[in-house]
Amino acid sequence: MKNIPFILVCCLNLLSPGLSPGQGLKARLPHPPFHSLSEGQLLAVGQPCLPDDPLAMLLVADSSVAGQEYEQAKTVLTRYVEALKARRSPTTNPVRFLRWVFHNTHHQFLRRFVAYEPFSRLVKEGVYNCVSASALFALLLENLGYRCQLYETPFHLYLLVEYRPGKKMMLESTDPYAGLVFSKRAVARRVARYSRPDSTGWCAKAALCTVSQGDVCPYQFLQPIGLKELAGLQYVNQAIRYYNRLDLGQARNWLQKAEMLYPTSRRISGLKNYLEREEARAKDFSMH
Repeated sequence: MKNIPFILVCCLNLLSPGLSPGQGLKARLPHPPFHSLSEGQLLAVGQPCLPDDPLAMLLVADSSVAGQEYEQAKTVLTRYVEALKARRSPTTNPVRFLRWVFHNTHHQFLRRFVAYEPFSRLVKEGVYNCVSASALFALLLENLGYRCQLYETPFHLYLLVEYRPGKKMMLESTDPYAGLVFSKRAVARRVARYSRPDSTGWCAKAALCTVSQGDVCPYQFLQPIGLKELAGLQYVNQAIRYYNRLDLGQARNWLQKAEMLYPTSRRISGLKNYLEREEARAKDFSMH
């Protein structure tokens, strides 16, 4: 079985007190197996619940995160939001302020791009990718009072942020130099490029997974998604990690959990079908 060069997954909501990820306890929960009690609670079988605390949703995919790590992450991000608010006054130009927030956040948090890594590693070590970096910007900007929307394309995710009434900018989280686009025409051009089914677009770190023959997505879509769907795509990344290790069983388990959060995803259903074919092929091979 080939190690298919999958491409990975980038958003939303705010910090608030509430449910913290589990205490490292293993839970005897229905299939697929959950690695903690908190994960089982957040992925309530049949009807995933959306917690009051989106930070918990972003952290729960990492089995190493317990209550103490959750509180540390929450403290770090809350203090940073307060520092950003202190830099803004009623007369602050929103374009200049957002440019400063973008570049300062890259400097403070986004130090090394690594595919597939969960959000927890961004907070602890500065290791980021499209999913975790976009989640970070959405958390920060929502807490600063901006309205954000995440969009999923065949190979990428990006944010549209309303910075003035009726005015929106694009935020591409993995490009520290040209990741903010304010021109309406330039935003339209970049959206069109991201949406092409045969290209990863201009950014080398565009990173949404697909399964069609390695690196060409058969779908052309532009899908607004929310926190729950983002969390599902984070689970997809872990499924791809295990697939590339040739562990089809673990890959299937992570995809099942991804589907619980994002049941309408053609990307997830496509990956599931692909894994089923691979497992059948491997079974047939072992019988000969």
